[in-house]
Amino acid sequence: MQENGAAHETPVGDPATAGDRRSSVGICVLTYKRNRQLLALLRGIAKLESPNADVRVVVVDNNPDGDAQTIVEEFRKSWADAGHSWPVDYVPEPQRGIARARNRAVAACRETDFVAFVDDDEVPEPDWLVSLFDVQASTNADVVVGRVLSRFDTPPPNWVLAGGFLELPRRATGTRVNWALTGNVLIARHLLDRYSPPFDERFNLSGGEDTHFFMRANDDGAVMVSDDDAIVFEDTPADRTTWRSIMRREYRRGNTLSLCMLDLHPSLIRRVRRVGQGGYRLLQGLGLLFLVPVVGRGNYYRGVHRLCLGAGLLTGLLGLRYESYTHERPDLAKVHRDS
Repeated sequence: MQENGAAHETPVGDPATAGDRRSSVGICVLTYKRNRQLLALLRGIAKLESPNADVRVVVVDNNPDGDAQTIVEEFRKSWADAGHSWPVDYVPEPQRGIARARNRAVAACRETDFVAFVDDDEVPEPDWLVSLFDVQASTNADVVVGRVLSRFDTPPPNWVLAGGFLELPRRATGTRVNWALTGNVLIARHLLDRYSPPFDERFNLSGGEDTHFFMRANDDGAVMVSDDDAIVFEDTPADRTTWRSIMRREYRRGNTLSLCMLDLHPSLIRRVRRVGQGGYRLLQGLGLLFLVPVVGRGNYYRGVHRLCLGAGLLTGLLGLRYESYTHERPDLAKVHRDS
């Protein structure tokens, strides 16, 4: 995610000269009660092309019941029986919290040069990891972020596709960006080791720990580039394409951006600017709603979408945190004030 909606698009030049030592990478997956999707992801990992690196797979189970262990152990056995040599580790993290689980994954890969994150409801293309490594080698980037494409169980409503509400901005491969997401990313170990822990556990129940990490890394001069060819497909069920789900997601995005700003850029000037950004989004939304009778119902969804972003920006500025992981169902969320 980016703070102001515009990424820096300066191409990165002067690729670094690679050393002779073979590098290593840990493919990290966080999972919570998604055994069917996890199995699909593991099968996708089994089809990956091998990069010029030693690879290990780490699955961190954030469910106290540990119900993903059987899935991982059965996959590990079939993987070994098929003659594959990549280690596959099951790591329990029974204490709930997405940032805590992400830090546990990083710790489990403490010996690797890179960590690649992919979500448990995604499936990578076979050349996904090779592409990330190729771009990293050609740019000497600290972070390489790939594309996430939605794959639908049932066709979503037309307004979802027309509004592009589930699409992320595309950037040409090698383009410098100031944001990234952990659904499809390669991170250099030295960058993760710069922070202790790398993912702020205040975001355990709200999410946004990745936004905070990448904003902090960008502030500290990390080189982050896009890879338009490193593709994963996200399993997007019908309940994520509803009006309520999409608008809640946009509210959470604004809320997270302001909470990160309060922590990393707390100056009065930045706060005043954020008030202006939130207010502008609210006015944008209201303007689009007023135009609905003239230009059609599509403006209704775009208008409410901007209202949700503006409201999220302003409530986050007040220190109100939207906790989307408080309950087992992420749609049953609550808001609390940061201390």
